[in-house]
Amino acid sequence: MLDERKQIEELEAKVRGNSSYGKLSPNEIDLIELGIKRRKFQYCFDGDRIQECPWHLLFSKTGVKTDLLDEMYRYLSLSTHPSNVSVFQFANMFKSKSHLDNSFFLLKLSKTIMAFSIRDYAIFYPEIKLIFNGLPEENQILVNGYNRLFKNESFVVNDVENYV
Repeated sequence: MLDERKQIEELEAKVRGNSSYGKLSPNEIDLIELGIKRRKFQYCFDGDRIQECPWHLLFSKTGVKTDLLDEMYRYLSLSTHPSNVSVFQFANMFKSKSHLDNSFFLLKLSKTIMAFSIRDYAIFYPEIKLIFNGLPEENQILVNGYNRLFKNESFVVNDVENYV
């Protein structure tokens, strides 16, 4: 628990030490600080302004250019929330072996989300971009490729060519 508390404090310090954080208005800084206090990290940029962003809008706010991910939140929500609908889905999932299809689908989706997250992390933290640039070229191509596919060329991390 003490190690986890230390990690949280270090991450909070990284957020506050980031150059983007320093450029925020006092109101936006207050918004981020409230989010840190509540442990609610649902924020996105709208132009140069930061704003709270509900979970169901996070995909659309990431620059995704296709309709492929539009229904992801709804699907994940129905499959995971303790609602009447998901209880029935869960009850029958293992009888029909649909849990295997769901598992493979979510693994595929997680690769896309991870590529988005890696890109954002590398862009906001220059030391992470240096680490990213040192990865094997095929790993860089993969992350850049997912960002190209679902977003556009401006969302790649570096200029490693796309050989896909």
